[in-house]
Amino acid sequence: PRNSLGAEDKDRHFAGGEAEGWVAYAIGQTSYAPVPWDKEAIAFYLRNGWHELHGVAQGPMAEVVGNLADLSDKDVDAIAAYVASLMGRPDAKRKAAAERLQAEISRPGASAAKGDSQAASGGGADTAGAAIYASACAFCHEGGRAPPYGGLDFRLSTAVDAPNPQNMINVTLFGLPPADGEASAVMPGFAASLDDRQIANLLAFIRKRFSNGTAWDGIADMVRRTRSGEHKVAVRPADSIERAPVNVGAKE
Repeated sequence: PRNSLGAEDKDRHFAGGEAEGWVAYAIGQTSYAPVPWDKEAIAFYLRNGWHELHGVAQGPMAEVVGNLADLSDKDVDAIAAYVASLMGRPDAKRKAAAERLQAEISRPGASAAKGDSQAASGGGADTAGAAIYASACAFCHEGGRAPPYGGLDFRLSTAVDAPNPQNMINVTLFGLPPADGEASAVMPGFAASLDDRQIANLLAFIRKRFSNGTAWDGIADMVRRTRSGEHKVAVRPADSIERAPVNVGAKE
């Protein structure tokens, strides 16, 4: 993170920040990952750009994964060991919560809810968001097919648990473009089919149903700023070559 003058805030190393329009989540004890990372998960993610309990690398992280392809497994393992050492071991409460979550997800027919399981019962925006989720998201994200070819169960999503909805806004608007000439993760963007209010309702529903966090504020305005390019976002496919909409994204 940086201070108001743009200098590095050394007291908050690894506490998260922003890169190319995406939130870079904390990798220390303050990580929002529902299932804590370990060395093996980090190494797999850095080699492959995804992990079944953590999802798919997006934005500038996709480029990082692409660049690491030239490193040996030994070097990637060393990076993973260092990052894992920064994170430390989860406390007993967090570890137990993660174990319960994984056990619940592994049960056939388990209810895909973590926060308010009655999230759609409030009417209005809740009902609208639930309807969009059911028609546009549930098939992939509740289909039981693990990443990279299936959608991550939202109960496992750091982006859903985090206090800033920006990454959820980015991927909902622009999706995840496919890599050229190889099998890869892919997700459609909904910028052309959902307006700002619909996306705000959808994300508010997802937050309420799949997270125990408080409601996100100002989602509709954040969606508007991101869609227009006022908030610039780099959108990269799995092969890390930027293909952002013309009015959005950092230039290579």
